[in-house]
Amino acid sequence: MADSDGRAFIRLAESAEGVAAGLYSFRDSLPRNAARITAVVGELFAISSTLRGIDATQTDRRYQPSFYRIENDIGLACVSLQYTLDAVAGMFGRSRELDRQMVWDDLQHRMERVEGLGLLERLECYKDFLKALLEVVTGCQPQGLRELKREIVTLLDAQEVTRLQFQGRRQTLADASMY
Repeated sequence: MADSDGRAFIRLAESAEGVAAGLYSFRDSLPRNAARITAVVGELFAISSTLRGIDATQTDRRYQPSFYRIENDIGLACVSLQYTLDAVAGMFGRSRELDRQMVWDDLQHRMERVEGLGLLERLECYKDFLKALLEVVTGCQPQGLRELKREIVTLLDAQEVTRLQFQGRRQTLADASMY
């Protein structure tokens, strides 16, 4: 993942931690979803830890020459993860004006039904994929890498369609307000 100061993985890890902190405080107002939200928070911290490990290998002279093996795949995962984190952050924004249970349910619907993978499930997929990529850099041959990549690519495609539809709806509303 090319970045001008080489800290993109750390920034994404910090973003995951920030979303985890926000969800942790969100959890208390959604008691029927508390167990699932707790699991999501745990996955976000596991992802953050793995991203920090990847960042360390990127600058470690022992592993740096092998980093090219994962550059394209890690880029896919990071873009998709950022889209997911942005969606959760958007939910936080909506919760300032709307019922928290409603915005949580809306997010779950979008992720599960529209994009095909629920929040917890996609975070588990990111974690497993990132760990597998870290193994590749350190010389291992992880099992299931192709299947995980296929799942990430399918999810990313669905996320990009959703983003385009949302942007189109927003433009339509802006055009309509001109009249």
